[in-house]
Amino acid sequence: MTAIRVEKLEKWFGRVRALDGISLDIQPGTLVAILGPSGCGKTTLLRCLAGFTAVDGGQVLFDGEDVTHLPPHLRQTALVFQNYALWPHMTIFDNIAYGLRLKKLPRREVQSRVEAALALTELNGDPDLPRRRPAALSGGQQQRVALARALAVEPRVLLLDEPLSNLDARVRQRLRVEIRCLQKKLGITTVHVTHDQEEALSMADTVVIMNGGRIEQVGRPAEVFQRPASAFVAEFLGNSNTLPGRVLPGGALEVAGQRLPGGLALPPDAATVTVVIRAGDITLRSPGTSPAEGQVVLAGVVEDVLFQGNLYRHTVVVGRQTIVADATTPSRRGPVLAVIPAVKVFVFPVP
Repeated sequence: MTAIRVEKLEKWFGRVRALDGISLDIQPGTLVAILGPSGCGKTTLLRCLAGFTAVDGGQVLFDGEDVTHLPPHLRQTALVFQNYALWPHMTIFDNIAYGLRLKKLPRREVQSRVEAALALTELNGDPDLPRRRPAALSGGQQQRVALARALAVEPRVLLLDEPLSNLDARVRQRLRVEIRCLQKKLGITTVHVTHDQEEALSMADTVVIMNGGRIEQVGRPAEVFQRPASAFVAEFLGNSNTLPGRVLPGGALEVAGQRLPGGLALPPDAATVTVVIRAGDITLRSPGTSPAEGQVVLAGVVEDVLFQGNLYRHTVVVGRQTIVADATTPSRRGPVLAVIPAVKVFVFPVP
């Protein structure tokens, strides 16, 4: 198991600063998800760890050893790509054996390692599969082959670059569980880049949220979801409503022209704030309903209700703002109270 340390890592592409002095510690044997929107720097960070992208500043250390300027083949990492990157003219066996043959391992060892990798990824059920070519396999099977190829070389660090994004929802959900279980079984340090928050939260020991080449927050999945450190994190995780707000004298908060009582966690010395409320934290009640202790209320009007399969999404106009609220049962169009637990109202200062 390998510990990874990134110290003040910088990377420029022309005038664009892709990595802005990033520092990060990854504990050995853990699965870390790097999560963020397109262009935030997460894939650049992964490629810097792999050695495919040269850094412009900072260090990458594996178990305290500086590998910043080592070529990829000397770092003992393995990268699983989004598009599988399998050789179409090679058999499945030869694809998995490719890295082993580059190392000039004996034929018997190559055979045993390929068979072990096929077993680990549950591709050993069909004796004819190793002789097939990638085009004869489903997307899910091809991704398993790509993972088997990476595991066959017994890397110190496994790097996953959005490996499930090209798969359909059912296969993606199944492989999430399988990759997580396989990672724990092998105890291999794994860095998984994704833009899918559900994937990151369900698979990772630690989640790293990136934005604009910087790290916004690092923590356990429940921690970053329940206690976001910035407006960006609160808005990015979950289906969220973002509203402008104003702190009133006495510690009350004004949102959408309505005064919310004291008791909210407000940033110190901030007059103008950003308020983030997740759609799933809102309960819609009939007008005249009294909120319980620890709840705040916004009066609004339900204008539309959309059936989403496992929930109903309500469009609610609050003052001059529009929010969405999710519920398992639909509410009627018309006046309504949006009731929110005070601890679920996230308030951040406007920079």
